[in-house]
Amino acid sequence: FFDGMFTGEKPDLKIPVVIVLVIALLSGVTAMRVSSVTAQLMPAELAGMGAMMGAFGFIAAFIMAFLMWVIWAALFHGISALRGGKGSFNNTLAVAGYGFAPQIISGIISAAVSWWYFSGVTLPVITDPLQIQEVAKELMAAPELMAVSAIGMVFYLWSANIWIFGLMEARRIGAKDAAIAVLIPFAALALFTLWQYIG
Repeated sequence: FFDGMFTGEKPDLKIPVVIVLVIALLSGVTAMRVSSVTAQLMPAELAGMGAMMGAFGFIAAFIMAFLMWVIWAALFHGISALRGGKGSFNNTLAVAGYGFAPQIISGIISAAVSWWYFSGVTLPVITDPLQIQEVAKELMAAPELMAVSAIGMVFYLWSANIWIFGLMEARRIGAKDAAIAVLIPFAALALFTLWQYIG
C-alpha cells in the first residue's frame, strides 16, 4: 500500500486528515453522551448544564483526536530517528493518519455501545457533591464499557501493523527498527489501559 507513496517531496495528507476527522467526530459523539450523563449527577441547581457539558465534551474529544494524531506521529518520528530513520515529518504524519483507519470501526463500536449503555442506565440520587466522582467512576467501570476498551486495543494492534509497514517506507528503515518505533508507544498505551482495568 505504501510502495512509492513517499518518493515525492510531500505526501498527500488529504486522506489521513479525513480518517482523523471521522475519528474525531465519533470520539466527540461518545464524549458528548458521557458528559451529558455525568451532568445529570450534579446538584439540581446545576442540572441545566447538561447541554453545555455535552458540547464541551464533544469539542474536547474532537480536538484531542487531532492532537493524538500529531503526538503518535511525533513519537514514531523521534524513536525512528534514533534508529537511523530518514524522511520528513510529513511522511510520518501520513503514516500515522493512515494507521488510524481501523480506529474508525472501533469508534463506531464505542459510540454505539456508549449510547446504548447510558440510555438504559439508572442514575442514583446524589445529595453529596463529593459522591459525584465516585459514582461516575463506577458507571465508567461497567463491564460493557470495559469490553469496548479491550476491543479498542485489538484495533490498535491492527493500527500498529499498518504503522510498522508504513514507517519502513516513510523512514526508510528495516522491519525491526520500525517495530521498535511503533511498539514502544503502543506498549505504553497498553500498560495505561491495563492500569485503568486494575485501578
